[in-house]
Amino acid sequence: MSFGPKDELVVTGSTDKRVRVWRADDMKVIATLLGHGATVYASAVHPSGELAATGDAKGRMILWDVPTGKALHTIETGERVEGLAFVDEGRVLVSAGEGVRAWDTRTGEPHAKIRWDGGTAKELSLHPDGRTLAWSASKGTAHVWDLERNELVRSVAIPGKSDLTLYPVSLHPEQPWLAAGASDGRILVWDLESGELIESVLAHRTRLYSLAFSPNGEVLASGSDDRELKLYRVATPGG
Repeated sequence: MSFGPKDELVVTGSTDKRVRVWRADDMKVIATLLGHGATVYASAVHPSGELAATGDAKGRMILWDVPTGKALHTIETGERVEGLAFVDEGRVLVSAGEGVRAWDTRTGEPHAKIRWDGGTAKELSLHPDGRTLAWSASKGTAHVWDLERNELVRSVAIPGKSDLTLYPVSLHPEQPWLAAGASDGRILVWDLESGELIESVLAHRTRLYSLAFSPNGEVLASGSDDRELKLYRVATPGG
């Protein structure tokens, strides 16, 4: 699920292979988009709100023109698409799967902005300032990429737990913190300046599916397979 600019629309994928565009104020479906042949796991909305991207279990990504519902580009990646994010002011689409790849949104062709082949990438989180991208990966790791320098700047891991997997990740809007949800129900928070794990909380009974800091950074929300949504007050330095 992904929100458009100003939270005016929502784009969702589903096990029925359909992509739905919802009007956010009353959550009515305003368009149903067809073109995928497998469960749609990932979606992202362009900063303009005019373009959306979706990715499925068989590796198909589709760039959609939202107003018309037409598919502009169909990309066969050959690998399950786990996450999507528009970066570089929407000029580049980043996908997570068997690594992290970048695509030109105008042509649908591969882009040199990012390429990471360090393992299976799960989910993506773009910092609100648009300069930093984070993703979860295999063996309990997460990674942070500086989009301006176009290089990996930090990798973190669950201490002594390489058999666990991190899924949702979220970058704090103000502090140098990365939060991640693990397959054992824990929320972990790292300080990206030092690389140290600064918080570990058993939040849910099963793996986390969603995790996000609020825009002001004061709340961390989490959701899980246990059908619980939890909100945590975030203590910041000087707060």
